[in-house]
Amino acid sequence: MLARAGVALGFWLLAGCTTDAARETAGGANVASTIDVQGPVAFSTRYRLVDTVVLGGQDSVPVVRVSGVSWRDDGSILIADVSEANAKLYARDGRLLRVVGKKGRGPGEFEQPRYPLATASRATAVGEASGQVSYFDSSGTFLRRQIPASGLGISSLSIRASGNLVVTGWPAESGVVAEYDSLGKELRRFLPIRTPPVRDRANHPAWRALAQYWQVLIGDTAFVFATLSDSVWTVDLNSGAVRGRRLVVEGYIAPTLPERPLSPRDKEWAQWIGSFHTVVGALSAPDGFVGVSFVQGVLNYGDPALFVVRSSAGDWVALSSAPPVVAARPGELLAIHRPNASTAVLARYRAVMP
Repeated sequence: MLARAGVALGFWLLAGCTTDAARETAGGANVASTIDVQGPVAFSTRYRLVDTVVLGGQDSVPVVRVSGVSWRDDGSILIADVSEANAKLYARDGRLLRVVGKKGRGPGEFEQPRYPLATASRATAVGEASGQVSYFDSSGTFLRRQIPASGLGISSLSIRASGNLVVTGWPAESGVVAEYDSLGKELRRFLPIRTPPVRDRANHPAWRALAQYWQVLIGDTAFVFATLSDSVWTVDLNSGAVRGRRLVVEGYIAPTLPERPLSPRDKEWAQWIGSFHTVVGALSAPDGFVGVSFVQGVLNYGDPALFVVRSSAGDWVALSSAPPVVAARPGELLAIHRPNASTAVLARYRAVMP
């Protein structure tokens, strides 16, 4: 990935394995209808800044590259820092409460922590791209590690009320969404997709570096998004029913291939990925809210983004000039306040009546 000065906060696209929005592959991934998304309207007309939070701590506990954020019911903030190979829990006012885990391969250690979550028992679960998930109790003491037997890599992680894990990941041919029991046994796989969901030559190898899936849960329904598509798939985890719909967003720029072959090492790479929208960082709240960023570039750099949201009533609207939103609670959003700053500063926003 590209590097810029300052603290890297937000969501990073991972290399993964991930079909055309109008004609997805067989096996439940077909997109048969559309959703007319309202707007775009200015983000500031729907959300107002309440305050900012500076994530504090000692010099020996820096915040370097935050790859995931979980916002707890009590207002505390749990982050995963992939560069420091740990997770950190902060109070509502930004005070460091505890550090969870450290770099390594042993029990309670991480190589690339990316997906922090709070469980129903107030324990902490942290997932890694490799597929393993580590659990810690409320004091930060390591409990156990779960390695899904199917070996599916993780690109997003949720926990059902039953304690079962729901992930998106790769390889995707047998299904990009999987559910595991508490022992790591795969129960079901959903949404098989064979080629990246892009309209411009889906089999082209250039898309492999950007292809990734995201999911969030609303009750027993998973909302699934793909970086290279403007579609949303809903998966009923009880019945297995899948419905795909294209989000009709005014101003959406579909991904197209560069004029010449590029790799992430080429200096033109950043310009190319900034020429179209990728979909990253799906998030949700218990009241049924769902949000996802359509960004031209990299979300945590503050590159131009449309924040597309589903209200608790089921209406969809696109918000322009949006900050990099990283977490949500009912009626509130948590966003990066100063992308590329030397300190990690988050901003709390509250919904206002349109």
